[in-house]
Amino acid sequence: MQKLEHIPDLIVWTSQMQRTIQTAAKINAPKEQWKALNEINAGICEGLTYMEIAERFPDELAARDQSKFYYRYPGGESYQDLVARLEPVIMELERAENVLVVCHQAVARCILGYFLNKDAGK
Repeated sequence: MQKLEHIPDLIVWTSQMQRTIQTAAKINAPKEQWKALNEINAGICEGLTYMEIAERFPDELAARDQSKFYYRYPGGESYQDLVARLEPVIMELERAENVLVVCHQAVARCILGYFLNKDAGK
């Protein structure tokens, strides 16, 4: 953590979920919570492992495997929805300097995909 303290004007952005807030807690820098950085909403599959989804909702898992980017969990979001939700965050990241984003896997995938200029299907 000491190396982070030498970054001028560092700011830490987290989601509103406790696990990101706790991860960032020991970083000595101002923090902002962004609802847009919350993990993808998995709807009826929230909290389940992929194995549990396969057992309980095999048709949903098959549909997700067909088109991961466009597949929307029942009562939840798709990656396409998540990208739209992250648009304001990405625009701010384009303008900001020295921001550390503490987020979740799907969110990190989308942000990295944008900055690495990856196709949505990847």
